[in-house]
This record gives sequence, structure tokens and C-alpha cells, in this order.
Amino acid sequence: MFKKPIALAVISALFGFTYSCASGPTPPKAGTAAFSWQAAKENFQAGDYLKTVDHLDRVLRTDNEFVPDARAWRLVMGAGMADAYRELTEQFEHGGRNNKANPVPFRRKAVDYRTLAERNATQLVELYSNYEKSQPEGDVNIVFGYPPRGSFSVPGAMGKIAQGQVPTDGDIVTAQSGMLQRAVLSSVCAAVGAPKDGAKAQQVLKEPPIKAQRGAFELAMAQALYDASTVFGPMKGSQPVRQVRLLDLATQALSKATGDDKLIKELKQKVERDKKTASKKAS
Repeated sequence: MFKKPIALAVISALFGFTYSCASGPTPPKAGTAAFSWQAAKENFQAGDYLKTVDHLDRVLRTDNEFVPDARAWRLVMGAGMADAYRELTEQFEHGGRNNKANPVPFRRKAVDYRTLAERNATQLVELYSNYEKSQPEGDVNIVFGYPPRGSFSVPGAMGKIAQGQVPTDGDIVTAQSGMLQRAVLSSVCAAVGAPKDGAKAQQVLKEPPIKAQRGAFELAMAQALYDASTVFGPMKGSQPVRQVRLLDLATQALSKATGDDKLIKELKQKVERDKKTASKKAS
């Protein structure tokens, strides 16, 4: 008379085991660092870099196991974001100059993007400084793969805007998305020692995580810091103190950089030239 209850218990246990296996591991709880880390990976693969950055920032707010890798990833993303908004500003300024009959729509957007460019350039100072303090030497652990979207070409919508064609809201969204994807792609390729070489970067990042050579990574950051510094130059925002800060960090990065000797020499000359000019204005 005990066989039926025992059989039912066995079936119940087997059902629970099967359900547990089928459902897989428990997903990270919302609000935790693990949840944000997973969300950053998913959004990166979806090509949504704004959300990727948002979740990486959430990871970096607390002390957790993902922070070391998140710092490097966020720095690479930050370099791309700063460059994207800088270029968006310049392209809309070109559009305003090319459409003399109706420059206002271009100028308004250029002002909006300049604000974002300055904000991201300033943030790049913090991102690079924090990374250097946490890992002053050694190769860089890259945990993300090759960007799923973007190309090195300027998006078609952006090209039309730069020529002076008044953009629709849809054109602006398309142009911004394309420029962000383009800049992040360039930043990732440079960070792993394959500037403007998608095929090489794709091969290097085929099976992440990988170790990026520190010298190549520093050269990429030096270029990013220099480019970001131009947002505060005399022909742009004219904020010499901020410009000098970015140029000082570019110099620091160049001291560790390895790679194309000609490129390093030319970049050093640009940094020294601009620092000399900006320092005079800041004093």
C-alpha cells in the first residue's frame, strides 16, 4: 500500500529535476552588477552602444568582480563616443556652412552635439585616469568581441547633412547611430593594435577574451585623448585648461605607446604644439 505514494514522489522528483535542467541557470537579479554586466554584453551584440555604456557605468558604481574588465571596456567605448560626438558636431557645422539659405537647423544640432562632445571628452579624462591607476602596466584584458555593426565609411545620411541637406528627425537618428557605430568600431580596432583594419581586428577578437598589447592600446588612447582635446581648442570651445589636461594625458599615454614610429612621432609633435598654445592661453 506504500507503492503508489512512493511512485508519485519519485515522479515528482524527476519532474522537478527535468524542469530545473530545462530552465537552466538562474539569471542575474535585476539591479545587481551581474545583471548590468550581462546587459552590457547583450546590448553590445545588438549594436546599441548607448545602452552598453549605461550598463557598464552601473557596473563601475560598486566594487565587484566585473570592475577590472569593465574599466577597460568602458574606456574603449568612451574613446569612441567622444570621437563620434566630435565628428557629429563638425559634420553639422559643415552642413550649416553649405546651406547658407537655412543654416539654423544645422547650427542648433551642432550646439547639441558640441555639448555632448565636451561632456564625453571630459569623461574620457576620468576613464583613462582611473584605468591607469588601477592597472598601470601589463597587457589589457579585452572581454568583448568584434563590434557587430558599423563600418569605417561615413554614413550616407551624415554625408547628405554635411552637404547642406536639411535633415528629418529620422535622418538625424540614422546619422547619429551610424557615426556612433563607426567611431566605436574604429576605437576597438585601434585598441587591439589594428587601426582601420577590420579584417585583422576581427581575427584578433575571434575568441574573446584576448590580451591586447599595452603599447598598442596606449597609442590608441593617446590618439583618442588628442582628438578629444581639439573640442576645447581655440577654433572650437576655447577652454585651454581642459584642453591641456587632455593633452597631458595624451603625453602620458604616448610615453608607453609602441607601434608605428612615424605615427607616434607625428602625434607627439601635434600634442606638444597644441599644449604650448593652450598653456599660454591658460596662464
